Amino acid sequence: GNEKVRTVKPLTIILHDRMYYLIGEDIESTSNSPKNFRLDRMQQIRVLNQSFKENQSERFQPGNYIDESFNMSTGQKETIRLKIRPIIREYLLRKFPSATLISLNEEWETFEIIVLGTEGILFWILSQKADVEVLSPQHFRKKLKITIQSMAQLYQIDSNAPML
Repeated sequence: GNEKVRTVKPLTIILHDRMYYLIGEDIESTSNSPKNFRLDRMQQIRVLNQSFKENQSERFQPGNYIDESFNMSTGQKETIRLKIRPIIREYLLRKFPSATLISLNEEWETFEIIVLGTEGILFWILSQKADVEVLSPQHFRKKLKITIQSMAQLYQIDSNAPML
Protein backbone atom coordinates (compact mmCIF):
# COMPACT_ATOMS: atom_id res chain seq x y z
CA GLY A 1 0.00 0.00 0.00
CA ASN A 2 1.26 3.34 1.19
CA GLU A 3 4.75 2.41 2.41
CA LYS A 4 7.08 5.09 3.69
CA VAL A 5 10.36 5.06 5.60
CA ARG A 6 10.11 7.16 8.76
CA THR A 7 12.31 8.12 11.65
CA VAL A 8 10.09 8.46 14.69
CA LYS A 9 10.74 9.87 18.14
CA PRO A 10 8.77 7.40 20.30
CA LEU A 11 6.56 8.90 23.01
CA THR A 12 4.49 5.96 24.23
CA ILE A 13 2.74 2.74 23.19
CA ILE A 14 -0.96 2.31 23.82
CA LEU A 15 -3.61 -0.36 23.31
CA HIS A 16 -6.83 0.82 21.64
CA ASP A 17 -9.58 -1.40 20.26
CA ARG A 18 -7.34 -4.48 20.46
CA MET A 19 -4.61 -2.76 18.40
CA TYR A 20 -1.27 -1.48 19.65
CA TYR A 21 -0.14 1.96 18.56
CA LEU A 22 3.21 3.70 18.79
CA ILE A 23 2.55 7.36 19.48
CA GLY A 24 5.47 9.39 18.22
CA GLU A 25 6.77 12.41 16.38
CA ASP A 26 7.78 11.91 12.74
CA ILE A 27 11.21 13.58 12.66
CA GLU A 28 10.99 14.50 8.95
CA SER A 29 7.52 16.06 9.32
CA THR A 30 7.11 19.83 9.42
CA SER A 31 4.58 19.31 12.22
CA ASN A 32 5.89 18.19 15.58
CA SER A 33 2.41 16.98 16.55
CA PRO A 34 2.31 13.36 17.66
CA LYS A 35 1.08 10.79 15.16
CA ASN A 36 -0.35 7.30 15.64
CA PHE A 37 1.42 4.33 14.06
CA ARG A 38 -0.20 0.89 14.28
CA LEU A 39 2.44 -1.66 15.29
CA ASP A 40 0.95 -4.46 13.15
CA ARG A 41 1.44 -2.33 10.02
CA MET A 42 5.13 -1.64 10.61
CA GLN A 43 7.74 -3.46 8.56
CA GLN A 44 11.50 -3.66 8.88
CA ILE A 45 11.72 -1.83 12.21
CA ARG A 46 15.20 -0.71 13.23
CA VAL A 47 16.20 0.82 16.55
CA LEU A 48 18.63 3.67 15.89
CA ASN A 49 21.43 4.76 18.16
CA GLN A 50 19.90 8.22 18.35
CA SER A 51 18.67 10.13 21.37
CA PHE A 52 16.18 12.95 21.68
CA LYS A 53 16.17 15.85 24.12
CA GLU A 54 13.02 16.19 26.15
CA ASN A 55 11.74 19.66 26.91
CA GLN A 56 10.16 19.39 30.37
CA SER A 57 7.72 22.26 29.68
CA GLU A 58 6.41 20.43 26.58
CA ARG A 59 6.49 16.95 28.08
CA PHE A 60 4.14 14.53 26.35
CA GLN A 61 1.13 13.58 28.48
CA PRO A 62 -0.33 10.27 27.24
CA GLY A 63 -3.56 10.57 29.25
CA ASN A 64 -4.42 13.99 27.81
CA TYR A 65 -3.47 12.85 24.32
CA ILE A 66 -5.71 9.77 24.51
CA ASP A 67 -8.64 11.83 25.85
CA GLU A 68 -8.33 14.27 22.93
CA SER A 69 -7.63 11.76 20.14
CA PHE A 70 -10.94 9.95 20.29
CA ASN A 71 -10.94 6.71 18.23
CA MET A 72 -7.25 7.36 17.47
CA SER A 73 -8.20 10.36 15.35
CA THR A 74 -5.49 13.00 15.05
CA GLY A 75 -5.26 16.46 13.56
CA GLN A 76 -5.61 20.04 14.65
CA LYS A 77 -6.91 20.68 18.14
CA GLU A 78 -10.57 21.73 17.93
CA THR A 79 -13.19 22.70 20.47
CA ILE A 80 -16.52 21.10 19.60
CA ARG A 81 -19.71 22.36 21.22
CA LEU A 82 -22.49 19.76 21.41
CA LYS A 83 -26.09 19.86 22.53
CA ILE A 84 -27.13 16.44 23.88
CA ARG A 85 -30.17 14.87 25.45
CA PRO A 86 -29.59 14.10 29.16
CA ILE A 87 -30.15 10.39 28.52
CA ILE A 88 -26.69 10.12 26.84
CA ARG A 89 -24.74 12.29 29.35
CA GLU A 90 -23.14 9.29 31.05
CA TYR A 91 -22.08 7.82 27.71
CA LEU A 92 -20.64 11.16 26.55
CA LEU A 93 -18.61 11.53 29.76
CA ARG A 94 -17.32 7.96 29.48
CA LYS A 95 -16.10 8.63 25.94
CA PHE A 96 -14.93 12.21 26.60
CA PRO A 97 -13.88 12.44 30.27
CA SER A 98 -12.60 16.00 29.90
CA ALA A 99 -15.90 17.32 28.44
CA THR A 100 -17.04 20.56 30.09
CA LEU A 101 -20.69 21.19 30.89
CA ILE A 102 -21.71 24.66 29.62
CA SER A 103 -25.47 24.71 30.27
CA LEU A 104 -28.43 22.42 30.89
CA ASN A 105 -32.19 22.28 31.08
CA GLU A 106 -34.71 19.42 31.19
CA GLU A 107 -34.46 18.64 27.46
CA TRP A 108 -30.86 19.47 26.47
CA GLU A 109 -27.36 19.83 27.92
CA THR A 110 -24.53 21.71 26.22
CA PHE A 111 -20.94 20.45 26.45
CA GLU A 112 -17.58 21.53 25.03
CA ILE A 113 -15.10 18.85 24.04
CA ILE A 114 -11.51 19.36 22.90
CA VAL A 115 -10.45 16.85 20.24
CA LEU A 116 -7.51 16.28 17.91
CA GLY A 117 -9.11 16.18 14.47
CA THR A 118 -12.80 15.59 13.89
CA GLU A 119 -13.03 12.15 12.24
CA GLY A 120 -13.29 10.20 15.50
CA ILE A 121 -15.96 12.38 17.06
CA LEU A 122 -17.87 12.46 13.75
CA PHE A 123 -18.37 8.69 13.99
CA TRP A 124 -19.44 8.98 17.62
CA ILE A 125 -21.97 11.73 16.85
CA LEU A 126 -23.50 9.68 14.02
CA SER A 127 -23.90 6.73 16.38
CA GLN A 128 -26.01 8.88 18.74
CA LYS A 129 -28.74 9.48 16.15
CA ALA A 130 -30.99 12.45 17.02
CA ASP A 131 -29.76 12.72 20.62
CA VAL A 132 -26.88 15.05 19.77
CA GLU A 133 -26.50 18.25 17.73
CA VAL A 134 -23.24 20.00 16.81
CA LEU A 135 -23.50 23.69 17.67
CA SER A 136 -19.97 24.73 16.68
CA PRO A 137 -17.61 25.14 14.95
CA GLN A 138 -19.66 25.87 11.85
CA HIS A 139 -17.25 24.10 9.46
CA PHE A 140 -17.69 20.87 11.44
CA ARG A 141 -21.46 21.32 11.64
CA LYS A 142 -21.47 21.69 7.82
CA LYS A 143 -19.29 18.58 7.40
CA LEU A 144 -21.72 16.58 9.53
CA LYS A 145 -24.68 17.90 7.55
CA ILE A 146 -23.05 16.89 4.23
CA THR A 147 -22.29 13.44 5.66
CA ILE A 148 -25.91 12.96 6.77
CA GLN A 149 -27.20 14.14 3.37
CA SER A 150 -24.88 11.66 1.61
CA MET A 151 -26.17 8.88 3.86
CA ALA A 152 -29.78 9.86 3.12
CA GLN A 153 -29.04 9.63 -0.62
CA LEU A 154 -27.71 6.08 -0.17
CA TYR A 155 -31.03 5.04 1.29
CA GLN A 156 -33.07 7.33 -0.97
CA ILE A 157 -34.57 9.04 2.04
CA ASP A 158 -36.40 12.32 1.64
CA SER A 159 -34.52 14.57 4.07
CA ASN A 160 -37.78 16.46 4.71
CA ALA A 161 -39.65 13.31 5.76
CA PRO A 162 -40.29 12.89 9.48
CA MET A 163 -37.84 10.57 11.23
CA LEU A 164 -38.95 7.88 13.67
